[in-house]
Amino acid sequence: MKHLTKKRLSRWLTLAAVATLTAGLGGTVQTVKAADDIWTHATDLNGNRFPEPLDPDTGLPAYVPFDQAMTTDGITGSSSKVLSNAAGNNVAVQLTNSTWQSGSIWSTSKLKLQQNFSTKMHIYFGNNPNPADGMAFVLRGDKPTQVYQNGSGVGVWGVGTNQNIKGQMPNAFAVTFDTFFNGYNTDKNVDKVAAGFSSSENAQYIGWGFPGFLNGSNSAIMQYQRGAQGQLLFDKTNAADGGLNKTGYGTYMGLGGYYVPTKKSGEKFTDGQWHTVKVDWAPDTAKDGGGSLTFSIELSSSHTFSKTMTWTAADITKIFGTTAISQGVSWGFTGSTGAQDEEGVVTFETIPGLVDASVAATVTSRDGSAAPKSVYEGDALAQTYTITYNSSNSKQNWPVQNTSNTATLTGTLRTTTGYGFEVNANGKVGVTILRNGVTQTAVGTPTKTAQVTDKFGQTKTYATQVDVSLPGFLNSISGAQRYTVTAPILAAKKNDAATEGAGVVGGNNARYTTTVTTPAVLENPLGIGAPNFLFKNLSVGQIIKGLSGVTGTMDGTGNLVAAAPTGVHTTITASMTPVNFPAGTGYTAGKTTIGFTYSGRNVTLRDNNTAQTVYSADTPPTSGAITNLKLGMQPYPQIKLGNYTSTIIWTIAATPIAG
Repeated sequence: MKHLTKKRLSRWLTLAAVATLTAGLGGTVQTVKAADDIWTHATDLNGNRFPEPLDPDTGLPAYVPFDQAMTTDGITGSSSKVLSNAAGNNVAVQLTNSTWQSGSIWSTSKLKLQQNFSTKMHIYFGNNPNPADGMAFVLRGDKPTQVYQNGSGVGVWGVGTNQNIKGQMPNAFAVTFDTFFNGYNTDKNVDKVAAGFSSSENAQYIGWGFPGFLNGSNSAIMQYQRGAQGQLLFDKTNAADGGLNKTGYGTYMGLGGYYVPTKKSGEKFTDGQWHTVKVDWAPDTAKDGGGSLTFSIELSSSHTFSKTMTWTAADITKIFGTTAISQGVSWGFTGSTGAQDEEGVVTFETIPGLVDASVAATVTSRDGSAAPKSVYEGDALAQTYTITYNSSNSKQNWPVQNTSNTATLTGTLRTTTGYGFEVNANGKVGVTILRNGVTQTAVGTPTKTAQVTDKFGQTKTYATQVDVSLPGFLNSISGAQRYTVTAPILAAKKNDAATEGAGVVGGNNARYTTTVTTPAVLENPLGIGAPNFLFKNLSVGQIIKGLSGVTGTMDGTGNLVAAAPTGVHTTITASMTPVNFPAGTGYTAGKTTIGFTYSGRNVTLRDNNTAQTVYSADTPPTSGAITNLKLGMQPYPQIKLGNYTSTIIWTIAATPIAG
């Protein structure tokens, strides 16, 4: 005898069968971590190793090898020293490490101003209590063949007194990270001259301007009467705000801008910490070929200063020279010391042109179709990353390969606040890689796991982050290369549709982040799931005499599971339809019973459609096991051989809690 089960909901709900596909798993995870063989063993002025710059978000190294992209070669008089790791890769440059030095490092190729570019660096000054003089990020029409002034010049500005400023870098724009106050009108011509500061404060600051320009004589604009060529002055009224000003003599004047963190917050560069510098260029192709340059400097973990400069094509030509629009500009770092020494170390995390790649993430249904606009908690979707690499525009493999060409990328996969990656029974996340038409599987290692109950009461485990090893790209393969990485995700908790960070894919020479948009997550509606009851191999003789306490079996786990919204009273009832015995054999509905125990309640169902309460409480049931399953039947002398069934209808209802 077989008893099938049905479920009924007391409020509307569209249910669909969901097939969960789990890919076969294999391989191992190789996570890139900070290690002695990838960071330099060089030491600072005190004989201590430089701290390794790490990305606080991922824990990954915040630097890449720059062998083909940046160089100190061909620059006369430079104090720069390239710092290499155990593998022989250039991972940092020490611009200064003694007194009266001037060092620099420059790009091997130019930045094209018709294209977007972004670069991210980290600078380190040590924690010398008497530091001098600073570093500067510089854009220049052509790569220099010499270094410029040491001491107060910071490798870009002129040095002298009053009007006798000499030795400045021409055709350049510089952002200076100054660590020493030289005075207002002495040989320090790259320092703040803002009211409210005195030499005793020894304040550090950020300053920006144009070393090769005459700074004008309009005292209503300038802090003091007349600036000479190569001297960084500041705009008192903020009228030009560090840009190009065409007042005064009717010609271009390089007015400097500045920001002093110490007066406001006590922050400084020489704190023994790495400070992140980011520079982004956005061309204005709709107009005349100009664009906007945005630079930022992390002064502390909670404070980043940012500034945007906007230049026309005519400005660019005036600043960098006549070939800047057509050929681009060189970029690099300078640094200097005077009578006092200072650490001056730079690492590069993102270098334009080193690796031309991208990462994009999308969310779909598990079958690859478009994701719905909203889902319920516990519903299953898929998150797919498309990873692209263009060898034609890249100088290096991604990542730089080891001697056996087996280096891999590391994917740190994340999703939005309302979602997580589904963790399988083995405690892993099954990841599928589709590359060149071939499907591969990989093991994703989850972190920060939690659980969610779906609308059928089933508990599922998810992780907010997954680490996985991914194939790398070889520069020897021409053209664009790409593959996709798909991981299963679950709706984890009620949340609006959102766009958030989807993690990072990176190797030892480049790292790319992306965002993903997920559907809204709705609080679970009513849901219920029940097993089938099976009573087999009953003889005619048994039924003729009547049955009492015959034990049955249940398919699956034998659990009755249910889900309901929070804050409601949950009631589960069940009724059983008459067994489909043949007509005319004298059977009366209600003579067959099924009894069981559920959540501490003993329940007896008769096959006459009479509903019985199975569960009633202010919360959905937390334990779903049905026990003590028994079949009973009054004597039935006219029974015939056959396979007979009845249907149990389970109903879940949710009502507001009184009071």
